[in-house]
Amino acid sequence: RYFGGVKLGAGGLVRAYSSAVSEALDLAALVRRAALRQVTFEVPHADAGRYDNLLREWAAHHGATLGEPTYTATAT
Repeated sequence: RYFGGVKLGAGGLVRAYSSAVSEALDLAALVRRAALRQVTFEVPHADAGRYDNLLREWAAHHGATLGEPTYTATAT
């Protein structure tokens, strides 16, 4: 096995890979993960704007993420 053009034995490979992993970890950024839950609900069209504003305000204060609303038509 060669690393940087030099043939390495088992010990050399361990050192080479250890160095590469160490450098990669030094450059890596911490990524926070959070469990997400999708929630769907229906409101009358006349109230949609009020609910959207309420949810966006709540999300801003709680670190939540809201997707874009989806509007559908229902005839009765």
